[in-house]
Amino acid sequence: MRGRGQVDCSLRPATRLRFKHPDFDFSDIRNYPPAEFAGINVLELRDDAVVATVVKVMESFLSQPQLLCQLASRLAIVESWRVRFRPALF
Repeated sequence: MRGRGQVDCSLRPATRLRFKHPDFDFSDIRNYPPAEFAGINVLELRDDAVVATVVKVMESFLSQPQLLCQLASRLAIVESWRVRFRPALF
């Protein structure tokens, strides 16, 4: 991703990037090894989250290049207030 002084991080083809909510199947790294994808995002939101909340959380995540650059071959569990990576960041 490039733009106005942002870090250039090259993800694998976007067709391998996965977003999932609210089904947590993709969070099982035994069935979906993150290394086989550009990245897997699982949204962990309240069951009653409305579309506007989902969009807001995803926009926030996608607007942070420092997080996107860490996504390759990882599972990102995206919550409204934090993002956790598996395997964890060092």
